[in-house]
Amino acid sequence: MELSIAASRIAAMLRALALCLLLPSAALAESFAFDVTLAGVRVASMTVDGEETAKTYRAAAQVVTRGLAGAVRPVRWDAAVNGARKGARLMPSSFREEVDTGRRQTSARLAWKGGAPAVQAYDSSEAIEVAAADPAAQKGTVDPLTALYAGLRPVAPDAACGLAYEVFDGQRRTSVALSTPLPVEGGGVECAGTYRRIAGFPASDLAERPRFSFRVTYLPRPGGLLHVDRIETDTLFGRAVLRRRWN
Repeated sequence: MELSIAASRIAAMLRALALCLLLPSAALAESFAFDVTLAGVRVASMTVDGEETAKTYRAAAQVVTRGLAGAVRPVRWDAAVNGARKGARLMPSSFREEVDTGRRQTSARLAWKGGAPAVQAYDSSEAIEVAAADPAAQKGTVDPLTALYAGLRPVAPDAACGLAYEVFDGQRRTSVALSTPLPVEGGGVECAGTYRRIAGFPASDLAERPRFSFRVTYLPRPGGLLHVDRIETDTLFGRAVLRRRWN
């Protein structure tokens, strides 16, 4: 009898161990949708969809102008990325984006190998005023979508505001970082953020506006993690607010 009980306990432990080993390989999907307002007027929507396993990730994003803003100057951003995970860190392997600002259309294709990016294609309908940041000097960077997706992922309370990435889009190098966590009502956290222009920009842009500030508000959701609820950011057109649409 005792031998039978021991055997059943061992079997249960082995099943639990097998489950633990299998869980990391299962894909975890995340979807984010935001309404973008400028001066209190809804001007765009942003959606980001991602999927992760223990060793890989992929994400796709789209920004589209809405309402009067879309009628006056339609703007669209479509992007997709695939890459590897190492713990919480994301490392891209391939990235593509299509940008239409209403005045300029840009198409980019980048690939990373050993942490270093290579520009496979970068086409723009507008003459570029300054030389691109040298891809050979961009080792350790990520693409814009990876940085965005990393900032939107749910985080443990003690890991909030710890994001920091160097970003390369095929032309420009920037940096984005979160810091200074502050508690907010409801058990959430607000993080101060900085977006900084580094290279590949006209000198006049770097002199006029080398950095932009933003704030990210995380709120607790079932499961014990913090989720992005709101982003406020400076833009060249004023303060923009991204509000999460919760299903």
